[in-house]
Amino acid sequence: VTAKKIGVDESGEFPIYAYTFEPLDYEKTIFITANLRGGSDVTLVSLSFFLDELCRNFKENRTLSYIRSKVKLVVVPVLTVLVLTLTE
Repeated sequence: VTAKKIGVDESGEFPIYAYTFEPLDYEKTIFITANLRGGSDVTLVSLSFFLDELCRNFKENRTLSYIRSKVKLVVVPVLTVLVLTLTE
């Protein structure tokens, strides 16, 4: 997994990061974002559960196994960082 700062939020104060999960011999790329606007914390939680399943249960699930071994994932978990800081 690699992390890369891809910019800052609209306020110019908080960095936005993309995390890349890149298998050696990937066939496809999927770009995933979460928390696009205020009040959408459920997307961040859902993404967290999906990535946890991908890491822990890929041996029991063919689809997860395929994703883990053949799909490059580019994940931007939080697009609106400022909203998260305001709701804490």
